[in-house]
Amino acid sequence: MARENASDALIRDYVLEMRESKCRPGENAWSAVLSLAQDVSEALPYANRVFDGDFYDHAVHTLTFRVGERHYAVRPRELCIAPVENRADAENAARDIVARLNVVWKDRDLIEPRFEGKTKPDLIALYRNLPRTNCGRCGRPSCMAFAAALREGKARIHECAPLDGPDFAEPMAKLVALLPDE
Repeated sequence: MARENASDALIRDYVLEMRESKCRPGENAWSAVLSLAQDVSEALPYANRVFDGDFYDHAVHTLTFRVGERHYAVRPRELCIAPVENRADAENAARDIVARLNVVWKDRDLIEPRFEGKTKPDLIALYRNLPRTNCGRCGRPSCMAFAAALREGKARIHECAPLDGPDFAEPMAKLVALLPDE
């Protein structure tokens, strides 16, 4: 069991368990699951604001977000971290995110909570505004795969070379409207 020092910390005790990724079995891909001794539900709207959560459901107290290449899922008494390379990497990642969440909790009076999650643009609407040539110049096998990457924030509009042409000014404007963070 890992312990945090501050007695007023939100997360003071947790148990770390390593799990093989179900998405890529046999590839030595791991995730870390922290079983939390404390319920962190009250902190989730603040963490949603600070970490710009990818998904938040206030009713079931679930938040997902990314920091760099790592993905995090937080539930009332559980925190999942992926990917991690090994136990030492998992322990470092756990200490880091627990410290960050404890700072969010400590500073909650200065943070406006966000009770709603992000809404992702419609995949088909994105796809309809792409050239649909499946040229692969974006590095993806199809325009649908590129649309999915756009939706998840793993691609940028400018990666689609055909969109730079004059024939695609209107679809480009629609894509920019669908993806306001672009």
